[in-house]
Amino acid sequence: TRNQMLDQLAYTMGGRAAEEIVFNQFTTGASNDLQRVTSMARAMVTQYGMSDALGPRTFGSGTGMVFLGREMAEQRDYSEQAAEDIDNEVRRILQTAYNRAKEVLTEHRDKLDKLVEILLEQETLDRQVFEELMEGKVSVTGSTPAASADAPAAQPAT
Repeated sequence: TRNQMLDQLAYTMGGRAAEEIVFNQFTTGASNDLQRVTSMARAMVTQYGMSDALGPRTFGSGTGMVFLGREMAEQRDYSEQAAEDIDNEVRRILQTAYNRAKEVLTEHRDKLDKLVEILLEQETLDRQVFEELMEGKVSVTGSTPAASADAPAAQPAT
């Protein structure tokens, strides 16, 4: 659904948003995430008719010939103005998703910091520990969450 896609855009932007919140700068680490969200937002606008601004229609057709391993070319069936409107709508959707990711991370910065602390110490955590952290049931000050019964205990470094 449209709402599920908007949610996915926001959580995919979470890494980049965290970089800005924590380090006040960006790295190349989110480049693949940016490619994915841009492609998804463009598809929402041009293929699925999920744009309030442009309405329920498709733009372009993906019936071009595959040549020398390149992706299928899009045949444009819209004006330069429509192309600009598409770009603006994609930008708006992405900026809204990014702002939403930043709001959630800023609101829950304490949990973000606890998550980082746990991951720096343990490298991974299971779903149960993650959910307990998000519910405020895990305290990180000087201790680590208990390992789940089916997970092996962490071994001290030698």
